[in-house]
Amino acid sequence: MLSFVVVLGGAGFMWVTKSTLAFSPVEGDVRYFKVAEQVEYWGPEKRLAPESTLVMRSLLRTDAGPLQDDGYEIRSRAVRTHFSRNGRQLFNAGGAAAYGADIEAMAGLATSGVVQRISERGKLLQSAYADSRLASILRSERDEDDVARNMLHRGLSNFAPYQVDLSGGKPRLGATWNTPPQHIAGVSMPALKYEVRYIDEHSLTLKFRNRDAGVESARKVEGYLELERHSGWPLRAGATITEEANLDGEPMTQISRITLEQTGVDPVTHSDRLRFNAKRAMFAYELETDTELFQNYFLPPFGPHTPEESLAWLDRTLLWFGPGQRGKKHGLNYQPHGLDVSSFEFHAPTAVRLLSEEGAPVAEDVQVNPDFLSRAWKESLLDPGSGLKPFLSDGLSDDQLALVDRVEVDLSVTTPDELFTITLNRGDTEHHVVGAGVTLTVDSWSYDKALVRMSRDDGYLPQDQPLVSVVPLDRNGERVPAFTPRTSHSLVEPMRAALLKEYDYVSPSTLSDYFADQVAVEILAKPLQERRGDMIYEISVPEGSTFEALVVYLHSTQTEARTLVARKADATLSGGPVIGERFLNRTELSDLPPVSLHSDDVSTRGLSTNWLSVGLPDGLGDRCELSVAGAPEYQSSPLDFSYQSFGERKGHLLTTAHGVSFFYDYAVDVLVDCVTGVEMKTSAPGSDPEVRWLDDNTVEVSEALHQNLKWARRGFGLRSELPFVAFSKDGLALEPLTEGVYGNFTMYDQPVGRRFRFWGEVAEVRYPTRVNRESIQLPVQFPPLP
Repeated sequence: MLSFVVVLGGAGFMWVTKSTLAFSPVEGDVRYFKVAEQVEYWGPEKRLAPESTLVMRSLLRTDAGPLQDDGYEIRSRAVRTHFSRNGRQLFNAGGAAAYGADIEAMAGLATSGVVQRISERGKLLQSAYADSRLASILRSERDEDDVARNMLHRGLSNFAPYQVDLSGGKPRLGATWNTPPQHIAGVSMPALKYEVRYIDEHSLTLKFRNRDAGVESARKVEGYLELERHSGWPLRAGATITEEANLDGEPMTQISRITLEQTGVDPVTHSDRLRFNAKRAMFAYELETDTELFQNYFLPPFGPHTPEESLAWLDRTLLWFGPGQRGKKHGLNYQPHGLDVSSFEFHAPTAVRLLSEEGAPVAEDVQVNPDFLSRAWKESLLDPGSGLKPFLSDGLSDDQLALVDRVEVDLSVTTPDELFTITLNRGDTEHHVVGAGVTLTVDSWSYDKALVRMSRDDGYLPQDQPLVSVVPLDRNGERVPAFTPRTSHSLVEPMRAALLKEYDYVSPSTLSDYFADQVAVEILAKPLQERRGDMIYEISVPEGSTFEALVVYLHSTQTEARTLVARKADATLSGGPVIGERFLNRTELSDLPPVSLHSDDVSTRGLSTNWLSVGLPDGLGDRCELSVAGAPEYQSSPLDFSYQSFGERKGHLLTTAHGVSFFYDYAVDVLVDCVTGVEMKTSAPGSDPEVRWLDDNTVEVSEALHQNLKWARRGFGLRSELPFVAFSKDGLALEPLTEGVYGNFTMYDQPVGRRFRFWGEVAEVRYPTRVNRESIQLPVQFPPLP
């Protein structure tokens, strides 16, 4: 029978009451927890990945009931759950539909949850699904020892895997107690030993393992549980269970892992960032110091935009789109191209307010979305076309969400403060940077490689990304032409060394993905106190090169509270008032220098074999249009040119509407019409007779200019956009709301009117005022049939 042992709590928990450990939740208290479960099957062969993997990730809501004669009633249900096997989704509660009676039952049980009865001594007395009908279906569809079935119950009923029976032991550091083997709620546990490992003014941390560590056991269990001091709720927890199992009749080692984190804790665990850091710890690329990448990210201010510029950009472009935009932009939406998060950090929101048009709260109790920061503010993960929701919709109706006119998010932002520049010379061993509170230690230094350790009193987490850059210098004090920077952590380095030794025949780049998973597993299984260590910076130069010094750039930091405000912009998309600003992320249009068109520059191929491909002059391909004079027909079908991107007939191929491209005893005149030069003009409101300002966001162009824009677009290689740009007061190109205007591409070559509307206040416009065109006509004669 599959069983699990985890020291976790999904609701109020064991804590210090009158100098004893006891279970004492507050009636009516509601907490949210992020729970991740993973079961892996490993065969006897040496592999980088398991034979099979099941993963369940959930966000749980847990409600504490009153104390009754036989204990507390604790209800726990999934606000959302994603369950997958080998990367294939089984169900996504609150999302995509599930298929199959058992899978549908599991999805329903996840959202309806479990009801548990817990004694004051912390003993689980009862745990049952809230929906007995679905529970009966699941029992009939899946065996009692089914892995997925047990994962579901374990993930919802966090008390079931933690069967400690507290008898009033004194909560002192180092205190230990044992529990006998137990079986309840489908979860079996061996005898365990618990120890109070850490105590501070905020929390208490227990660690646990098999009671008889030196005795062979069919199931090995170890983990930790960190409890909140003032309430008794769990803050973080992790457990690993190793046992022998069978997979499709083959003997396997089964490793089950579960982690829990209460929402709102600080620091928040960023598993994606932890994996990213692990990858760059395993393998690094050579960097040339004359590149834009180096200039932007390895020299202060460590990014193409300063934090002040990025935060100002966010304030300008952050908008809210309601449920009517579902599937498009529903949620918070901003433009990422002017935002650089490499030099500052957003912390978890502390509060979210949903306000109506009158400024009244739409809902009094709005729960912060714990996944908000794991999705937002990260260039590598952000999809700007989809909305980001800083709150949970759980308990909110569509009618309430439709009333939201403004979203306010309270959070803290850590930004750079004072810049310190330190030079380490060959032979230096240690440097204290008092203003930043860190110490730099040179662990090793050879002619082509150095290892620098950065430490501080409270240490660094492996997920941290401090603002530090280490750059090697040559004997003249100049930056070397190229070097390889590798950033790591003191807890990660031993894991890296062991893996490289075990797989010495595999390149580090190949190992990076596996290593990232391994680091995440091992780090998240540790209590927070054991995750801290030093940052490691390794610098190496190419073979045959050397360096004489290292310059270290590092910032102290400051943290301030901010409120992000996003106004509802749904009406803007449907012709209503323009809310906020949006800017183009495209090259601005500029003058096109004049060129000349000559018939010798136009090439033709294929005439001798009864087909025609026309080649246009270099630099004019996008600025020319091909047609046939007189609009003749061949075999009762109109003629046109289609572009062939490969093959013998590559180029602009003459083709009929019916697809015929071979012609016999036929004569046509090919017209080549090109834009050979464009002059641009910039004008302000009231100064241009060709452009009339209708309101702050809308202009109307004259009929003559409108026609000119149609011709000019070919000069810029535009097929369905008119070359007309509007600018804000500070000179930023505004995003057009009108389809078919430069920056708002449309797939359809539909007519564009003369009124252009922009996402922001128009201060000036830029457009082609003079368009030079040249045309040539080439007679073509196809030979008759052979």
